[in-house]
Amino acid sequence: MPDCERLAQDIGSAREKLHIVEQSGRQAAGIVKDLLTMSDPGMYEKKTVDLNRTVQSVLAAPDIAEMIRQRPDLRVETALLPSPAWISGSEPHLARALVNLLCNAIHAMDARKNRDASTEMRLTLRTSAAKVDQPIVGYEVIQPGAYVVLEVTDTGTGIEPPVMEKIFDPFFTTRSRGAQHGIGLGLPIVRRVVKDHGGFVDVRSTVNQGATFRLYLAAAGAPAVADRPRTAVHGETHILAVDDEAGARHVAEFLLQRLGFKVTPAKNGHEALKFFEDAKAQGVEKPCDVMMLDMVMEEGFDGLTTFEHIVKLYPAQKVIVASGYAPNGRAKVILDRGAGWLEKPCGIPELSAAIRKQLDKN
Repeated sequence: MPDCERLAQDIGSAREKLHIVEQSGRQAAGIVKDLLTMSDPGMYEKKTVDLNRTVQSVLAAPDIAEMIRQRPDLRVETALLPSPAWISGSEPHLARALVNLLCNAIHAMDARKNRDASTEMRLTLRTSAAKVDQPIVGYEVIQPGAYVVLEVTDTGTGIEPPVMEKIFDPFFTTRSRGAQHGIGLGLPIVRRVVKDHGGFVDVRSTVNQGATFRLYLAAAGAPAVADRPRTAVHGETHILAVDDEAGARHVAEFLLQRLGFKVTPAKNGHEALKFFEDAKAQGVEKPCDVMMLDMVMEEGFDGLTTFEHIVKLYPAQKVIVASGYAPNGRAKVILDRGAGWLEKPCGIPELSAAIRKQLDKN
């Protein structure tokens, strides 16, 4: 029995350490994504997005759900438009902006709660439709137009007037720096993403009462039924999955097989190129239906180099760029030639929809 108890303690300790490693990895990945978003603005694959769905997905995401769960006193309220809130944009980047707003709001409420234990912690998310006929002078001038407005309100410390002028400055933060507190990119990322979507940000705050952030995003019409992502793909479709990280490659292979695809993994660009060279030598007309291509691989033979070699052999090859980073200049070269974009990590619905979109192209 003592050995069993010791083993149980060891397992518990290992789980705790793995949880810390996982959290650190997510924090590091978030910082990298923020830095890349700041350095490469506007390079998004935009589509018609239901902002209501984005809000619901972010609230259900593991990191945000865990932050809420750890605060029993925190009440989260939503007041979303009864019909889809259609805008044109990049859902991953919009989700990132909302995550940053929620984290900022929760930290502000934590700070006020630490000073006054009786403080009510209430987080409210709203979507609404707004038609602006005359410019609105707020934090910035909101130009006339039809908008979907995403509003995040907290009951935190509020924002002092001198601080209000700096909240969107990169690397400005009122909290101590470090892994637990960020590096001052949360709100600048929000503004960058909104600007890249042609939108506007308004902020209202009362010290010791809370703050409200409103994102004005241009409204869009509902997508045609044929354009809406289909979340199930099956059959004899053949996918070449190219990734130099074994773990990412195995996950991709597992998900693709779950969707019923035939999958050929390639551990780097050289192996992918050999796959196509061998097919060409054998007179194969179409070696695979879609190639999923990681961008960041070995120096001198990354995703773009791999792509350029392969399209010389098969100019019509369909490609999805799959990456954990925001699309930069090299990725944009591939995207401009008709490739799809898939942000890692992703789930089966996103993967399925990205592949369906490529398969439907002429």
